[in-house]
Amino acid sequence: MAIPTEPIGSIPRPARLIDAGHDLAAGKITVGDHARLTDAALLPGLFSLNAGAFYIQLASEPDRPEVLRVIAEHAKPGQRIFVGVTDPIDPRIETAEEVRDRVAGTQLAATELGL
Repeated sequence: MAIPTEPIGSIPRPARLIDAGHDLAAGKITVGDHARLTDAALLPGLFSLNAGAFYIQLASEPDRPEVLRVIAEHAKPGQRIFVGVTDPIDPRIETAEEVRDRVAGTQLAATELGL
């Protein structure tokens, strides 16, 4: 049975995400809209992987609370999420306090966070 997706490396890209890329290029949606659609499409699949730790860069995310909500919704028990991963395109290194404040008030349990 064929899966209606186009691969990005080893993560499948659903048709709605491919369409969103075309809409972004045509100016029909914003970069922020595209980022939200990408997170909603890819994060659930990421957490379905048989892995115990995930390193997620949030510093440059336009809608951090939404990304954290999706992470909390799809992370499995026993998976650790490291959200203090430095933004690879910003030379400034985040402080521990910035990372702490970024995740304060989320639905992620302290035992799931690998700060």
